[in-house]
Amino acid sequence: MQNAIVLLPGVKNGKMYGMKLNIALRDANVKRTLDKINIVWFKRDLRTNDHAPLLNASKQKFPLLPIYIVEPEYWKTECSSRKHWHFIHDCLVDLDNEMNNLGQPLIIQEGDVVDVFGKINEKFNIENIYSHEETGNKWTYERDKRVQVWCIQNGIVQKEYPTNGVVRKLSSRNEWSKIRNKRMSETNYPKPKYINPIQKIIHTKLPSKDDELFGVPINGRVQKGGRIKALNDLDGVMIGRSVYKYPLRWSEIDQKIYGEKTTTKKASEIIFSLV
Repeated sequence: MQNAIVLLPGVKNGKMYGMKLNIALRDANVKRTLDKINIVWFKRDLRTNDHAPLLNASKQKFPLLPIYIVEPEYWKTECSSRKHWHFIHDCLVDLDNEMNNLGQPLIIQEGDVVDVFGKINEKFNIENIYSHEETGNKWTYERDKRVQVWCIQNGIVQKEYPTNGVVRKLSSRNEWSKIRNKRMSETNYPKPKYINPIQKIIHTKLPSKDDELFGVPINGRVQKGGRIKALNDLDGVMIGRSVYKYPLRWSEIDQKIYGEKTTTKKASEIIFSLV
């Protein structure tokens, strides 16, 4: 380990003056002694099945910290509402149960993503952050760019995986169809068999459905979330299609059989990648 020379306490006539101190590069030393981990950052992909980031991270030698971050600034935007949080809350409960069965509970934290990752990086040595590319809005896109800059500044590798036909950084639209068709033809990824758990306790808390963070109270009914409910709904669609001899086409989801309510329900479950 190289030493750094620090000149104290200040500057006089344009020159440094004071006592020379030989000190070890303390921060680098501390960083080397921290436990190395990988992170899987869940966003709109609240499941363990067919999850490329989770599967690939589970195959690495480092312990894995799976995290969902409740972002207060996002919940102030016009595109969010308490109804959304009710749905996501149910999804997170299901996801936490699945992660527990794999050996590592889901970690849920509240705050700015860069701040949350920064605090985790003080307790651990983050090697890689695995996640899906999020197809959201301008707010989520700008947040993702901030995370990319933070990862570069801290020497952390960010590994993102596509989930749909949206292709980022295309040099030419002529390539889009080929890339999209290749993605759609890929087989589903299996669920990991085991997650190597982290060895330190990390605070986790799932905000309640009634938390004031998520806006005004709800009038009327709210759709139940979670992968279990989504799979049951999908089974109902499949059975309905077989009875009426309809092919299963997502571009024409049950408008004629079940009406707009079912279409809205399936849209939510597809958006959050539950099915």
